[in-house]
Amino acid sequence: MWTAIPSLGQCVTRSPTLDEVYQVMAKASVGEPARVELPNEPDPSDAATKLAIALNLLLDDLEYRARMQRELEEQLRQTHKLEAIGRLAGGIAHDFNNLLSVIIGNAELARQDLVPDGPGYEEVEQIEFAAARAAELTRQLLAFGRKQLFHFTAVDLSEIVRGMSAMLKRLLGEQIELATFSTTPLGNVLVRANASNRHRTRAL
Repeated sequence: MWTAIPSLGQCVTRSPTLDEVYQVMAKASVGEPARVELPNEPDPSDAATKLAIALNLLLDDLEYRARMQRELEEQLRQTHKLEAIGRLAGGIAHDFNNLLSVIIGNAELARQDLVPDGPGYEEVEQIEFAAARAAELTRQLLAFGRKQLFHFTAVDLSEIVRGMSAMLKRLLGEQIELATFSTTPLGNVLVRANASNRHRTRAL
């Protein structure tokens, strides 16, 4: 059953005329919203009614397609914005990674001049470890921005726990004691890694 929204709140009780159909076509051709008003029970044998139904269906479809086109264009604009933000973040991550490389290099040189378990050795070691972790994060950001492929590799959980425990002990201070226990060897686990950080992983 076809219904229409009549103008001025008046119900349409007759079939449309060809002239009314042409008027709607003229309005639609210049972008004006228009539909042919139909009675509650259109006469399927009337030529003008059949033309009006077809025209209304066509206009509904065109309106739907136009709305979908606008939505797609808006999504495309948002995608371009995200890509621009990604490029900016990638540039910042690249510069930050270069700075971290300098910090890591100088920390390694400083550690070589110190005696293990001597004054300042542990602090320099923690600087080196924290900078390496930060460099890993920036490399992951760069890999995401460049859409690099990730592959599964293995990392030693025990090594990660030892490094994080040492850092946390320094952050917590002497008032808090941090202890880690493991009833069984943690072993290796598979993680996603790309070519830029694969050297930090171990094979099974």
